[in-house]
This record gives sequence, structure tokens and C-alpha cells, in this order.
Amino acid sequence: MVRSRRSGRVSASEPFTPPATAAVLFGVVIVVTHGMGNSLAPALLPRIAESFQVGYGVLGLTVATGLLSYGAGAVLGIRIVDRVPSRRLLVLCLAVCGAGLLAASVSVSPGMLALCAVVVGLGSPISWSVSVYLISRVVRREAHGRVLTIAAAGAGVGNGVNGVFVQLLTGREQWRWAFVMAGGLAVCAAVATLLVLRRPIEPPLKRADAGPGVGTWRRIWSTPAGRLVIGMSMVAGIGTFTFGGYISEVALDELSVSPLAAAIPWWLASAVGVSAAFLAGFRSDRGSPVGVMSITSLTYAVSLTVLALTWSYPALLIATFGFAVFNFPIWGLFGLVAHRGLPPELAVRSVSAGLALGACSAMCGVTAAGWWIDRTGSFRGPAILLAVMIATVALWLGSKYRAESAPRSRDDHRGPTTSVKRPEGAGPTTADTCSGGC
Repeated sequence: MVRSRRSGRVSASEPFTPPATAAVLFGVVIVVTHGMGNSLAPALLPRIAESFQVGYGVLGLTVATGLLSYGAGAVLGIRIVDRVPSRRLLVLCLAVCGAGLLAASVSVSPGMLALCAVVVGLGSPISWSVSVYLISRVVRREAHGRVLTIAAAGAGVGNGVNGVFVQLLTGREQWRWAFVMAGGLAVCAAVATLLVLRRPIEPPLKRADAGPGVGTWRRIWSTPAGRLVIGMSMVAGIGTFTFGGYISEVALDELSVSPLAAAIPWWLASAVGVSAAFLAGFRSDRGSPVGVMSITSLTYAVSLTVLALTWSYPALLIATFGFAVFNFPIWGLFGLVAHRGLPPELAVRSVSAGLALGACSAMCGVTAAGWWIDRTGSFRGPAILLAVMIATVALWLGSKYRAESAPRSRDDHRGPTTSVKRPEGAGPTTADTCSGGC
């Protein structure tokens, strides 16, 4: 299925991509760009610290540099996604991420590793924004939630692979092989993209001069869907990257477990993340993504509370479970909320803006946590703050979902005789635009 160059509409003569095929393809893309691109260095952080002989304050700043670049890439993507043919752009993002991962394998200092993180960070968010748009164009509407959440769970699959590296690559310099293999997978993902998406797909905008202005951002922020995507992206950024960045540090340095035990949280996150994505996708296709987000947020908050109170290896596994339930489906849910509540071009921009602000909040969280660990020797303080923040968000989402469900419940009890017919030609109401997605 392609879009007409003149009208921007989908051509009926082109078949839809099967949901399973699309989910696997975009899942592999996210494995490379996010599961490895954003998480491989944090997973191997203790080994990298040993190799470079530096503290977590320096390496936390290195990871944060990649997150800052991720935010810059998301801002850059707001304009690029609207203009470059989507398949070509996705292949280009994979090439950029692959080059950064291969360069990281030969890094000799934190500064050089930070430069590689910048390269990967520029390509990763654009790959997700263009993936969200492509899924909306090549997959049937009733399967959008499933494909989006399963694709986002590719980051969870990448975490599982990272766990294998944590267990096996225990030598002083062996961590470099992980980046070599990640770069090779990026090449495979680019080839798969060309094979599955055989025809060019036009970007959302047809006019080169129709770039985002002040009015565009005002339109996004004036809608419940736009505010939810942007605000929750910031919460998810600081809430997930900060915890995910120091899982290996807590396991190896603070709890003094074996390499095998340190790998188990990554494998657990992978298995739980993919399973949670399936469930969240099916549920959101049939109901409200807000309700799904409230449940996943509450699960994560409770698990972080258990970790903060007991500070043990079993509690770390519980917290990792909650982290996976929250983190891996939620980015796909943001894309679903955006496409349900906004026109395509605004949906893509809201997702990109959310990625940019989420990366900035994540950068602050990772840097502050690294500074705290160097001075106190423990991640426990940041874990407590994260538990409080996520619990507050879970309560807010729950109240929002209840408010959203109340009008529908009243309508169900009234029956069809109480419906009011709108004048012919009237535009959609707020409820129509945001039903199930705001």
C-alpha cells in the first residue's frame, strides 16, 4: 500500500502489509536503534568503567550525551520525516545507527564513546517517528495498536540480547564485540526494510513550505491527545532511562551478584516487555490506551517501592518486571494516542516532540543518578524518587480514564432514544476525536 503523490491518500490497489510481518520488521528496527543503540552501553557500563578506569559520574554523563543527541535527533526528525520518502529515511537511520555502533567498538576513551553515542542518538528517534508513520500507512487501522506496541517492544528484545552480552562478555575488553554484532544487525535490518517495503511511501506533508510553526505547536498542545503524548513522554523518559541505565550497576556493584545473575534482569525485561506489549496492544485496540497506561504505571510504581524498601536481588527482579511492563508498551501507546487524536502530520510531530522532551528529561535523570551513585555508592535514593513520581502519574492516569469512561457509561444506560443528532456538516466533537486515545 502506498500514498498517492498528488493526493496523499492511500492507493486502494496496493495491499496492506500483514500485521505480523510489520510487527517483526519494525520490531527488529527498534531492537537495533533502541534496544541496542540506547541500552547496550548502560548494560555493559561496569565493564566499560573497568576498561576506561573512570567512575559512574563520567560514564553517566557519556550516556546522557547520547540522550541529549537523541532529543536533538527528535527535533530534527520533526522536519525530516515530513519531507523525505519514508522507506528511504528508515534505511538511512539504520545506516547511521550501525555506523555509530561499529565506531563505539573501537572507542578508546569516554569522550570517543560519547561521540559514538551522539551519532546513534541522532538516528534513533527519527527511526521511531518514521516507523510510527509507516505503520499507520501500511497496516490496517484495526491492528495499529498491536503493531505499534509490539514494535516498541523490540527494545525489550534488545534488552534480552544485552543480557546475553552481560553474561558472556566478562573480559576487560570483550564488551567491544557487543557493538560489532549490533552494527551487523543494523545492516540486516536495513536489508529487511527494503525487502518488505518494496515501494516508496510519501511523507505526511505534500508541500515543502508547510513546516511546523507556532500555530502548529499550539494546535498540538490544544488537544488532549497532544498534551498527553508530550507530557507522558517526559515522565516515561526520566522514569525508564534512569532505572534502565543502572540495572547492571545495582546488580554487579551494589548487590555483588554473579555475571549470570546480572544478566537475568535483562532477560526478564525482554520476556515481560514483549508479553506486556502483546497484551497492551490488543487491549488498546479494543478500548482506551489511557486505561492501559494507568495499569502499567501502577505496576511499575509498586515494583519500585518494593525495591526501595528491601534493596535486594529479588526486589531488583520485581522492579525490572514493573519496568518492562511500563516501558516497552508505552511508547507504542503514545503513537496510538497521537494517531487517534490528531491528523497524520500533527501526530508525527507530537511523537517527535515527545521523544525530544523525553530524552531531555532522561538526560537529567541519568546524569543526576550517576552523580548520586559516585557520592553515596547507591542507586537507592533515585529509586525512591522514581517510585513517588510514577505513583503520582498512575493516580492521575486512573482519574483521567475514569473521567473518560463516565460519559460512555451514561450513554450506554440512556439507550439510543436519548441520543442527540448533530446538524449536518458539523465537525467532530472532542469526544469523537479523542475517543479511546486521550
